[in-house]
Amino acid sequence: MVIVVLIAVYAGWAAANKFELFYGTGIVLLAAVLISFLTTAADEGFYGAVFGDRFDVSYFIFCIPYFILGMYEYRVDYYLGKIMPADENS
Repeated sequence: MVIVVLIAVYAGWAAANKFELFYGTGIVLLAAVLISFLTTAADEGFYGAVFGDRFDVSYFIFCIPYFILGMYEYRVDYYLGKIMPADENS
């Protein structure tokens, strides 16, 4: 879990705006929960991890608010091929 904390710090440092920060936070949370689930499934078996009392699959929901907050509307400039934010140069 120390590695997850270091990855989270790097993702926060590398984010250019708040939308990238929210999206990066969602990715880090999803990765941490997925790694925890996979290790539990490796120890207890998939059936024991999903339907037993070893792992709560509702932890995967924690990252959804960050993905929703990380959505940002872009528009494509077809002449230059760039993807630009919708509110700039409209």
